[in-house]
Amino acid sequence: MLESKIPWDLDKPTLPNGQPNPSFEAFSAAKKKMYDAHRKEYEAVFHDVQPLAENDIAAWCEELKGSRNVSAPLLRTLLTSGKNGGVESLDLQQFARNVALQNREVAELQLPPTVSLKGIALALARRGFSEFGKSKGLEPEELEARLATPEGQKLLAQSASEIESELKRTARDAASSYIQSIKSTSDAILGLSQDMAIDSCRAGKCDESLLRRWAAVWLKEKGGAARDGLADLAGALVNPITLAVLLDDETKVVLEERAIKLDGSMRYRYATSFVQSSGGAIGIGADPNDPGNQVRTLDDLTAIANRNLSVIAQRYRPVASVERYARIAAFLRWALLAEKAGTLGAINLSALGTIRPNDAGRAPTPDAIAEK
Repeated sequence: MLESKIPWDLDKPTLPNGQPNPSFEAFSAAKKKMYDAHRKEYEAVFHDVQPLAENDIAAWCEELKGSRNVSAPLLRTLLTSGKNGGVESLDLQQFARNVALQNREVAELQLPPTVSLKGIALALARRGFSEFGKSKGLEPEELEARLATPEGQKLLAQSASEIESELKRTARDAASSYIQSIKSTSDAILGLSQDMAIDSCRAGKCDESLLRRWAAVWLKEKGGAARDGLADLAGALVNPITLAVLLDDETKVVLEERAIKLDGSMRYRYATSFVQSSGGAIGIGADPNDPGNQVRTLDDLTAIANRNLSVIAQRYRPVASVERYARIAAFLRWALLAEKAGTLGAINLSALGTIRPNDAGRAPTPDAIAEK
């Protein structure tokens, strides 16, 4: 726990215990260089984005017509009619469909992306009849046969119509509450465009066109000086995975005067995801020279941390303790494998008999620390 406080704090002048940090200046510069490199990758997406203009709105509204995003109909209404247009200006059919598609029960039906609100209602009605048939012990074939009759078709259509009306009523109430809560139409448009951009981010990739639309609204509302913040916003959305991992190097086992001596060290590896813009999306990508590799080692950070690791271990005991634990773990791994291979008879650990396996005082476990 205490060792894990170290890797990303090596840009601070002191270690957690107040001792001087030997990596401070070099690590600070390398960390800034890493973030600057990420910013350039995102800035490339936004460098030519202009503030949203009035003549852009009509084209944007047309694009929003077919969107499955729950915010799209609300955003379209605010762009065309503003808050004063109210629910009457809302494409309720589309909004109710988008709201319904967010429902877990509807998602389980695995309907096609282009499904209409009527299609959703019919699928829900069919599922309702199916569950009713099961409760009555009807076989699926028998239920389908009954639904295929004129009377069955009438009941199915009636049920679907009632479900559709309920979906519309629910959506209308939600839209009305939202529109009434709006204090600033421009802030609401910015928020909805941001929601759509965020919602487009799946598995480390974001829709580039939605990011650019959001950026255009951002620049319109915040002014040109806000352009510097766009790269940071995009980086927060794409959220590339950046990690520091402490790895153990080879451990050597030496017998000295009937005692086991373990000799080994550890090393840090700093790594991040490749960021790639292609096919209308920006997000986590792969090495251009090795498509199977999505991890890029941050060589400067890795080298600086490892160059000073021995000094850090001397000055900050938790790092030295973890290194010692790693050597012991390596020895036990070797012993288990050697025993399975038949190359090890036994190891006499009787000298450890006087040591308590659980000593909350001398070696408290994380849960004991948390309780304090």
